[in-house]
Amino acid sequence: VDFHELAKNSEGAEFLGVLRMDVDNLGYLFAKGFPETDKSIAKIANLSRMLDMFFTGYLNILVSERNPNEKKPEETPKLYTTYAGGDDLFIVGAWSEVVELAQTIKEKFTAYCANNPALHISGGISLCKGKYPIGHAAEEAGELLDEKAKKVSGKNALAFMGQGISWKDWSGVREMSNK
Repeated sequence: VDFHELAKNSEGAEFLGVLRMDVDNLGYLFAKGFPETDKSIAKIANLSRMLDMFFTGYLNILVSERNPNEKKPEETPKLYTTYAGGDDLFIVGAWSEVVELAQTIKEKFTAYCANNPALHISGGISLCKGKYPIGHAAEEAGELLDEKAKKVSGKNALAFMGQGISWKDWSGVREMSNK
């Protein structure tokens, strides 16, 4: 499906949303997250494998739940996973679906990590028209992630519309925008 077709599935304005997300402080977690007396290659490898399972497996389920049923091939999908693996992802789709998906990913990731406060995820969403070069939009989403979301105190935030917003404040922002 062409990206401009994905944009047509947006609520309101026909924009693409480009979502980039990654786990915060993962390098630190691998280096210092295990007590020295309990640190082993097996435990580090298991943590890596479990994170990868979320991004390469469970994430595909979350995306497919938001797309039309496979039994209706005439319907255009709303989301397209460009990349997901390790501890990060890159998804393109109808902007309204991307915003909803970002929040769902955050909630499911938190639950997947047993609400461990040391494990959280940040994201950046850029908006563009369907014919805009997707590589540029991906760079813009990455810059939002790095320069806005990762700069919020404690990270654990989403950058959208040029602002970094902590996830704890996100639902209030959404409620206000819906009004």
